[in-house]
Amino acid sequence: MVSAFLYSPGNPLTDLPNEIRTFLKQGLVVVYGINAVLAGQAYFIAKGKNLPAVFWLVKTFLFGGLSFYEVKQTEDPMKFASFLQDERMKREKISKKKKRRNESNAL
Repeated sequence: MVSAFLYSPGNPLTDLPNEIRTFLKQGLVVVYGINAVLAGQAYFIAKGKNLPAVFWLVKTFLFGGLSFYEVKQTEDPMKFASFLQDERMKREKISKKKKRRNESNAL
């Protein structure tokens, strides 16, 4: 981005011919165009998984496919929370059964 938009004579990073600078700008337009499409998809995927959708939209727009893959692989936090609650209820049920069994054996 620095090479495409800034010009400083004598600096080899920014002292480029206009053709190369135009080519770099076109490349950035293509990359961020693709990222914009992925960001739109990431928004709806995140919303469907109860994740912060705007965060994933911005992150995917800036970082592209890396963030898009990450949001696709992320699990729904509510799904995990319900799994933990189910496991807790199972443990409580087992402990109640053991408690009743111990009470009946004590009699």
